[in-house]
Amino acid sequence: MVHRDRTYEGTRRQFLKTVGVGAAAGLIGTASSASAAEGSFVRRDGADLLVDGSEVSLHGANNFWITDSFRGTPDRVDSLFAMFEEMNIDMVRTFAACEGGAEDGACYIPEPYTHDPAALEMLDYVIDSAKRHGIRLNLVLADNWDHNGGIAQYVDWVDGAEVHGDFFDNEDVKDLYKWHVEDLLTRTNSVTGVEYREEPAIMSWELCNEPRIEGDAFGEGNDPGGEQRAQILEDWLGEMAAFVKELDPNHLVSSGTEGFYTREDRTGWYYSDWTGQDFERHHAVDGIDLASFHMYPYHWNIPKDYCSTWIREHVHTAHEVLDKPVYMGEFNVNVSGRSGAQCDSPPAQVDERNDYLDEWYRVADAYDVDAATIWQIVVPDMHDHDGFQVYRCESGDQLGAYADATDRKSPGFGRSGADTLHAPTALDAVTTGDSIDLHWSTVPAASEYRVTIGAETTAVDDPSVERGGLQGGSEYDVSVAPVGSDGTAGDAITATVRTEGPRTVDAPAWEYGTAFEGGDRATHDGILWEANWYTDDATPRFENGYAWSMVRELTVPQVSSRPWSVDPVPTTPETTTPEPTPDSPTWPAGATDPDGDGLYEDLSGDGTVNFPDVNRLFQNTDASDAQENVEFYDFAGDGTLDMQDVLALFEMV
Repeated sequence: MVHRDRTYEGTRRQFLKTVGVGAAAGLIGTASSASAAEGSFVRRDGADLLVDGSEVSLHGANNFWITDSFRGTPDRVDSLFAMFEEMNIDMVRTFAACEGGAEDGACYIPEPYTHDPAALEMLDYVIDSAKRHGIRLNLVLADNWDHNGGIAQYVDWVDGAEVHGDFFDNEDVKDLYKWHVEDLLTRTNSVTGVEYREEPAIMSWELCNEPRIEGDAFGEGNDPGGEQRAQILEDWLGEMAAFVKELDPNHLVSSGTEGFYTREDRTGWYYSDWTGQDFERHHAVDGIDLASFHMYPYHWNIPKDYCSTWIREHVHTAHEVLDKPVYMGEFNVNVSGRSGAQCDSPPAQVDERNDYLDEWYRVADAYDVDAATIWQIVVPDMHDHDGFQVYRCESGDQLGAYADATDRKSPGFGRSGADTLHAPTALDAVTTGDSIDLHWSTVPAASEYRVTIGAETTAVDDPSVERGGLQGGSEYDVSVAPVGSDGTAGDAITATVRTEGPRTVDAPAWEYGTAFEGGDRATHDGILWEANWYTDDATPRFENGYAWSMVRELTVPQVSSRPWSVDPVPTTPETTTPEPTPDSPTWPAGATDPDGDGLYEDLSGDGTVNFPDVNRLFQNTDASDAQENVEFYDFAGDGTLDMQDVLALFEMV
């Protein structure tokens, strides 16, 4: 996700719609004739990442501006990478994608089948600087979003292509993408003299940033259905992964997806087929080495506390079901209200962000996430234009702790502590009424682990264990100690874990048509919900600010026959809809209020409420005309006009 200027476009990621027409032709490439030194590249062995045959775990960051030929000057690139080297950051995710007219400096592809020399020379320098500072690059080859051209520009250039979905199944568009990929992979770096496909400083190629085929990707009223959209994305990933592998067998390949699932057993849009993504299905594709998922609780409108479960689910799917490594490609909690220089007067939200980073890094460590690249760590003088810039002076403790944890799990990098019998750096416990499921971070020097839960001690080979038959509502002292090959036990990590108490509730099952007042409680999908206001039709689900708030889980959802527990989620305060106003909005002209509730859902004035209305609000949320009419478009009922209102209108549609 490229956050150029969040006040204009960066917040509008859920509802981008791209159309266009143009012209182009295509080329096909040949495989590399040279073989690179085996030991230097990051390799995959099942679910593990290896360097020189030994496991590694990578601590990383996103940074999009380093490949920008205007802001990514050599001095600034070196300054950033020198800071990353000091912070023991091993991996940087950045973009080798920019199409058409760039906002700042040159784009890689200013026009079809033409690469801008200055832009590629800047990328040459980035690769060289990364190599000099011991950093591996994950390079993104295309972008779903139109911040710098993206899929929309590809479609606009090609005759016969008209809609977003054409990027994935129009042969001429695919040929243009393949030309870019081949020209890049076979390029000889002007600084190092090494072809990109022979460069060990490049860890992986990401086929596309957050590829989606949403319900309107083929035009209004032309949705082929979730299954067909998922199949088109699966076919595209398979074709492009094979194309990259044929040209370049040295590097890993990733999808770049956000990791949404398509699952009928869970609530929430991020488990629906709306985006066209299915994490398990699309990462089972041959040629995809790395499973990718992202995490933005504010922008996805999911409880921040649920993100720990999101991490657990994705690691389980990748490691246990697919036998592939997995990385958190993007994640963060944005802050607002920053004034003055960074670190001099940080907003209070920085503390909240750091609390969540502590928790997410702990879970990622305990479940051995293979790489985590936060969005985005920047140099101290970089302006925080969107609330997502992360500064070492503000979050250095969280970043440093995770760097230390990954160092201790990376004998392939030869870092301090990787060869010692140290205590696990993280422990995570998921509980039910009669069981505790423990996961802890791998200790490479351990031949086994000595696990104590209450009065019972057992030895296990893998860094996880599940113990059943326990007493509900009881506390258990747990400890995990690594044991070396000579039988010597190292220091243990300890915790006190409480099993769940009785979960019976006196609340009716939710049914469509049954009236619930604000404060009433009902059960649905194994969860206890509380109504925020009167409703007789709204289905309970996670979206904040809607009709229901989650109180707690009553049953443990099943993930591939393994139990998982959702972390406690704070109940959303009761929300009320503002009183209707008799006035009408001054923007947009012709907007109507179909149901007479004072909110103007029909922005286009055509008498219906549909996706064009959602898109119009989405594109104009921050515009002054819209902000002057907040009371007419406050669909979330919080007194402001922002992305929450776009999401609420989307839910209505």
